[in-house]
Amino acid sequence: MEQELAAYQETWENNSDLLFALLRPELPSTVILEPGLKALYQDCYQTLLIGRYNASIVMLGVFLEALMKERIRLKTGEDFTKPYGQCVDRLMGIKRSKRRIERVGDGYNLIASNDIIFLDKFRDEVRNAYAHFDEAKIVDGRIMQAWEIPLDFGQPSLPKLEAAIKEVKAGKREPLLLRVTHPALRSISKMFIDPKMAVDLFNSVYDFALGFIMKYLQQRDYDECNKCFPNPFVDLTPKLRKQG
Repeated sequence: MEQELAAYQETWENNSDLLFALLRPELPSTVILEPGLKALYQDCYQTLLIGRYNASIVMLGVFLEALMKERIRLKTGEDFTKPYGQCVDRLMGIKRSKRRIERVGDGYNLIASNDIIFLDKFRDEVRNAYAHFDEAKIVDGRIMQAWEIPLDFGQPSLPKLEAAIKEVKAGKREPLLLRVTHPALRSISKMFIDPKMAVDLFNSVYDFALGFIMKYLQQRDYDECNKCFPNPFVDLTPKLRKQG
């Protein structure tokens, strides 16, 4: 157990040292977030530092969804629980059905159009593919090199394999160029895609979230929400005393 933990710690430290300089810094102390949103941001950041790239990308989608729900709550008083796509629609002031698109509420955007475009693009290009583990979409259009090494099954093959690997490293074997379509190749290709994508996406989402918070989740927005919508808290003390 101690040996395994030490190996994990070494891996985490190596990843953190490598990535720390590539990532945006911690959110400034002047940025105040609700505890739940702050925790989600840390989930995105910490999983990336320890090299869990797929998890970090998935959590970025969760974090953006939570930001949208907080904005909807502040502007409408509604505890919105719908998934990511419907959050984007609500911010646009619309509701989709199979046959038509309807205006909801006052029919106006709850955030600026360019912010809606960012959120919608993230959904289409990143969030859906990673949340549903759609490897085919993630690696779509990619090509990878592979080297064919014929082996005689049932016969001792390790020496032949070692010799072939040496030839590959020495450039004596021509690679094949293959589309990444087979599940086994998709998984390998995705492992190379995720690290750079995770860093780039984290920095992009960080910049977006910082602007989102400064524009839509300020103290004035919470004050306006408290003024416009009734206090949701109900004192249960009398009821519980009566039951006791």
